[in-house]
Amino acid sequence: MQVAVSRETEEKTVEKLKALREAYSEQLPFRVQQIEALALDVRREGASQQSLRSLKLAIRSLAGSSKALGLLGFTDAARDFELFLASHVSDSHLDSTEIEELLASHVWTLKKACMEITRRELTDTADPRGDDLGPQRASRVLYFLSANDAVARDLSFEVSCFGFALRRFQEPAKLHRALEQAVPAAVMIDAQPFAWGLEEVRRIDELRRRWELSPALLLLSSRSDLESRIEAVRAGGDGYYVHPLETRKLIERLDRSARHSGSDPYRVLIVHGEYGSGLGHALTLQRAGMSTVMVGEPAEVWKELVEFRPEAILIDLTPREAGGDLIGAVIRQQDAYVNIPIVFLSTDTSLEAQLRALHAEADDLLLEPVDENYLVSTLSHHVQRARALKGFVATDGLTGLLTHSEFVRRMEVEVDRALRTSGNLSYAILDIDHLNSINETFGHLSGDSVLTNLARLLVRRLRRADLVGRWGGDELVVVMPETDGSSALRVLGHVREMFAGIQHRSADEEFSPTFSCGLVALDQASTAESLHKAARRMLAAARVQGRNRVVLGTG
Repeated sequence: MQVAVSRETEEKTVEKLKALREAYSEQLPFRVQQIEALALDVRREGASQQSLRSLKLAIRSLAGSSKALGLLGFTDAARDFELFLASHVSDSHLDSTEIEELLASHVWTLKKACMEITRRELTDTADPRGDDLGPQRASRVLYFLSANDAVARDLSFEVSCFGFALRRFQEPAKLHRALEQAVPAAVMIDAQPFAWGLEEVRRIDELRRRWELSPALLLLSSRSDLESRIEAVRAGGDGYYVHPLETRKLIERLDRSARHSGSDPYRVLIVHGEYGSGLGHALTLQRAGMSTVMVGEPAEVWKELVEFRPEAILIDLTPREAGGDLIGAVIRQQDAYVNIPIVFLSTDTSLEAQLRALHAEADDLLLEPVDENYLVSTLSHHVQRARALKGFVATDGLTGLLTHSEFVRRMEVEVDRALRTSGNLSYAILDIDHLNSINETFGHLSGDSVLTNLARLLVRRLRRADLVGRWGGDELVVVMPETDGSSALRVLGHVREMFAGIQHRSADEEFSPTFSCGLVALDQASTAESLHKAARRMLAAARVQGRNRVVLGTG
């Protein structure tokens, strides 16, 4: 009788592992695409610390989960990629061309291993789609259905300034086919006439539900009345915009959609003593676009806290040598992790279990078996809240840029690093031209909109490694590590030209503001303070020379 029970248990385990592997194979192509995008960031940014760290974490997570599922061929490819990053990317003996070639080679090996897995899994499950792995994600693309050439042309230019691409369609059928191939950040319908636009919103909302797609569905209309807005919501619209379109509000919506699509995945550390359950939770979160690392032993937790830098921790409360509540309590004792969300899992519904969780300062307690959607929703909520609280401390409320104090702190770190390594660094101060006049003519809300648009443009057109902050009033500041003065002049000059071409709107009026910029390189100063003073002198020179220009300090 004991043998029969063991066989039944073994069969269930095999079936569960098969289901997990099938689910993993479905989301694997998207995770490989994410790694390919991160590798491109490394190539563009010259292996900056931030881009390299993001790539390492993504590959490490992928290697760990594939090994747990027995996909050893893919694991070997991922481990080789990880070892290459650890030993060669920062190697000063390799030139940039060699780095790019080796990165491309490892990405191709990873994609090849992924294709072998997906073909095998699709064959085993007799999926009628064949090689069609479903729509890819195009998280920084806006699909625009419109018959108006002028509107499409202007919108294409303005969204491109903020790092988005516009794909314009004149025929609904072509838009529907495009949605089968790639999921954009949003779909916008130019409702001219209004009834036709509403009908298209209904059709696309139906397709969205049928295909389980997630792009935001937006309507652009000449009507601003409440009844029309209600009709748009009934049709399935997520957003409503009125001609002439205020681009800033649209960009804010696109940014939210791009973040939601996984461009900056939540990092969750799973501490679980039961392998099958822990792996199931890991794959559930990964399918939702999160990055996970799973550990089974308490000793491994401390290493992952440092290397993986989780934004939330999911801990099994089941009693063991070191219970989940004890692990949580020890984590809370460390100042660096006092605000990190901790969510416990438990099969125990007793008051004692709840008290143990409270004693460990848990943020939540979920009862096993937990619904997948509820698990994803709970962890998403806690990470979003933690990010928001962190952002309030470090970022300016209006522009979303680094606050004065946070910028100064990070700037000093970058200057010290550049001085230690004899590296390049450039620093700039940007000032909106005649902002007081804009406030007086168009209102302070328009002035705030101008400043916010410039902040957003800088964030989108500069590298991730660059620092952008609000110094105070209408002044923004930029630190560009590993960048000489002439290169910074070229980049900021391009930003200046793009900003001058953006039409800002206030009521029925349009205007095109500009900015002046003072720029200096590290070879003209020896401290963060002296850099700032030198840049301010160059800003004054830009104003004297007529504004709407970038002036670079010399020797």
